[in-house]
Amino acid sequence: MARRTLLAAVLASTFLPSACSAGGQKGTAADLLDAEDVEFALRVVSLQGSVPQEWPVHWSKVVKGRTRLKLERRGQLLEIYQDLPLKGRTGKAASKSAATADAITLGDAWLAPAIRDGLIQPIPDALSSSWWKALPPRWRSLVRRDNQGLPSADGDVWAAPYRWGCTLIAANNRLLQRQGATPIRDWSDLLQPALKGRIAFVDAPRELVGVALRTLGASMNASSQQLQRMGITQQRLSHQLNRLRAQIAFFSSQDHTHALLAGRVSVCVGSSGDLLPLSARSSNVSLVAPASGTALHADLWCCPAHAGESTQMLQAPSLLLPVWLDFTLQPHRSATARGLLNGGAPPRLLPEAAPQQAGMHDAADVLDLAAGGLPSRGVLARSEFLLPQDENTVEMQWDALHPLYERNRL
Repeated sequence: MARRTLLAAVLASTFLPSACSAGGQKGTAADLLDAEDVEFALRVVSLQGSVPQEWPVHWSKVVKGRTRLKLERRGQLLEIYQDLPLKGRTGKAASKSAATADAITLGDAWLAPAIRDGLIQPIPDALSSSWWKALPPRWRSLVRRDNQGLPSADGDVWAAPYRWGCTLIAANNRLLQRQGATPIRDWSDLLQPALKGRIAFVDAPRELVGVALRTLGASMNASSQQLQRMGITQQRLSHQLNRLRAQIAFFSSQDHTHALLAGRVSVCVGSSGDLLPLSARSSNVSLVAPASGTALHADLWCCPAHAGESTQMLQAPSLLLPVWLDFTLQPHRSATARGLLNGGAPPRLLPEAAPQQAGMHDAADVLDLAAGGLPSRGVLARSEFLLPQDENTVEMQWDALHPLYERNRL
């Protein structure tokens, strides 16, 4: 018990300025870990490529006591998610699964179902932590949820965001010119007749609905009531989805980029992580952040419901968990050895949200994003995380989508 008390005191003063340098000063919070002849372990399961290679090295220099970081990587978020046992499952979780790790990577789209199904737990003592106090309001509202996973201003803190990206449009300029299409600047430009059957779209129905709503002048997260007030009925949304579907050659989260480079399509819609390398491979490809705003997505640290089970006496998250969160969310560390958007941008670089305004176009919407640049602040302020929605809105969107599925067109 004395060891737990000592480490709790250490963590309460984690990452004082003098403890953040590789050299450190004798007597800092990190140095106090040397006072006990015990090894404290931290097990992290991350998405492949989301943790810079230098972080484990820096960690060992900052936290210099008897600590051990076990960092495991998984190829896909789905692989991590499926490793988490459902609520009520009997028996202990396997010690090598993500379920018993102290921290795991989940995407923001996975947060609501993970909460609802009891796969994760609120982050212990988050509200009093250093990383939470430094987190901008936009991010706080993303990770505070009720027990059903819906955003709640007074809900628990279920995650710590450590990098983000967005949906972009990549265009083959030579093919656009040959087909007589105008340059792509916003979502509505995807509807021009010259692009019929010439677009590859990421395999994400929720994003397809979001794009349709943007072309109708609505928020990607607009509720059914908000759409009704705007005069957007289920029939009108369905009509717009059909217009978009006619422009799309196929949906894929794997082959869309290859199709663009091979010239099988003229335009590709996908995540920044997938599209940024394209312009580096071809000078004929330009990347666009739609002027009216786009979809944002984030990688988050979450704490599994079974954290520490079978690996620690307390069967609870490691006491080093807040140290890891502080470590990975420090602004200077988040940007280490990275471009800005390339590789994932740190939370501090996302401006606060602003309402969409019709006809608003920024001069810097078409950027050399391959060099690591960000979309303009105006575009990012009008961009949105795709949030879980109420039952009426989900039903409206499905009623608009399901005819496409019934015709085997999605």
